[in-house]
Amino acid sequence: MKRRKLLSMLLTVIMALSLIPATVMADDTSSVDIQLNTVTEETVKENSESDSDTLFAGYVNRQFGIEDENSAPSTKKRGAPARIGDQLKGNDKAVYDTVLAAVQDILAGVRTNTTIEVYNTSIDYTLEELGYTEFSQEAVDFAAACELEKASFDLSKVVHALLNDYPYEMFWYDKATGASNSSVPTAWTLSSKGVVVGIRIQVVVTISFSVLKDYSASGKSGTYELGDVMTSINSAVANAQAVVRDAASLSDIEKLTAYKDTICDYTSYNSAAAAAGGSINFGSGNPWQLIWVFDGNPNTNVVCEGYAKAYKYLCDLTDFESDLINCYLVSGRMYKDNETGEGHMWNIVTLDSATYYIVDVTNCDTGTIGAPDLLFLRGYDVKQNITLALSNGSQYSTTEYGFWISSHTVYYYYDYNTENTYSYNHKILEVEPAGEEQINVSFRHSCSFQNTFAINYYVKASDLEGYSNIYLEVAGGPESKTLNGRLCQLSGESYYRFQYSGIYASYMSRSLTAIVHATKDGVEY
Repeated sequence: MKRRKLLSMLLTVIMALSLIPATVMADDTSSVDIQLNTVTEETVKENSESDSDTLFAGYVNRQFGIEDENSAPSTKKRGAPARIGDQLKGNDKAVYDTVLAAVQDILAGVRTNTTIEVYNTSIDYTLEELGYTEFSQEAVDFAAACELEKASFDLSKVVHALLNDYPYEMFWYDKATGASNSSVPTAWTLSSKGVVVGIRIQVVVTISFSVLKDYSASGKSGTYELGDVMTSINSAVANAQAVVRDAASLSDIEKLTAYKDTICDYTSYNSAAAAAGGSINFGSGNPWQLIWVFDGNPNTNVVCEGYAKAYKYLCDLTDFESDLINCYLVSGRMYKDNETGEGHMWNIVTLDSATYYIVDVTNCDTGTIGAPDLLFLRGYDVKQNITLALSNGSQYSTTEYGFWISSHTVYYYYDYNTENTYSYNHKILEVEPAGEEQINVSFRHSCSFQNTFAINYYVKASDLEGYSNIYLEVAGGPESKTLNGRLCQLSGESYYRFQYSGIYASYMSRSLTAIVHATKDGVEY
């Protein structure tokens, strides 16, 4: 019963089935033709630990000469940058390390093929071990399913960890087409004196990373062979390294600021690529990568993903005075006030106080809502937990952060891939509050109805005694407004009255954010 239950469970994870002829080997004269129906395939596009962890990690370590399964070679200048991949466990971590080693070979110019073998082993089972008294196709399928389970891993977590940790090293990867893995078992019979006594199963697992047509040997999308990529990007790499060298004498905060300013000087937002709706429609994947930021060509510009990857790359190349400074890539949606959200990528940066802040280099560029530094190393002003639906009908929970900028509120929330990628260390996604000076004031409010709806806010005058330049900032309604107050009497006490009017019925489901501003001794609160 236990054996059959396991087999049923394993077969439920198989995503594609095909008949693969198995080779027959015998130490006697008899032979049996057998087939496997347990080939698994999985694809990850942008749109659990196992008992075999030690076995799988040991194989990977032997293949690539890694003594410690928790360590892997790094192309970073310093050893300190935190990697999401270091949070992975078991097979996920072993596969991550194996792919990373292959990616380093690509950068070294000794590898061009992007189909990477991550697992290749064989094991012999006796029929008794499998729980069978005689040979059968069911015994073969069960043995294959056991080995496939040992080789299982979370492809999505591995791919997204690599993309977050190594935006430069993965510049050639076409995430729109995606990565796919194939797990192929092959079986042989083990015979003694003409009687089948066991089964040998070999499992080979590969991951194929699609190459951007810009870097494909054939110049076409959907291929797995790189051309001479390093020659084409050497100048961009040299320019990025020069930026870091030029900032070497600056303080940590000055370095972080200089990188933001330099990226904004080097590139502009690629509106044409954004309007195309993706790299396939645009015909090039480079606007979504960092190479076009540093290539020195004023005509090659990037979208938000290029800005964010470029910023992380510079941070990862840097020897900061503080070992606690790290830069991460996150993605999700961003929107202003009550506008419709758009897909976006930005950075989370931790400072020497081990606190996490938003860095949106894209929206610190000239002409954007955060220019020049209103969305740089910024803590949130408001936040709320939200639950969002996925296309497959399931849901996930995340946090929406709001940032007050002038008369607007800019909101960010994470997508499922970001939540899943950082699930081992969710603290990275938890942005710090702004920590600005606050005033404790008493609020009252009332509503008035005429042709439209109005909300009246009242702030007790005594709470603002000694303050000047008092006004109310309201965002989230038909339009954002800055309102001056008028003194009035309520229940025998003086209040500043601010009226937000012009609210129509169609806006009744929306939320308003009201912020009192006041100045004292030259400081705005």
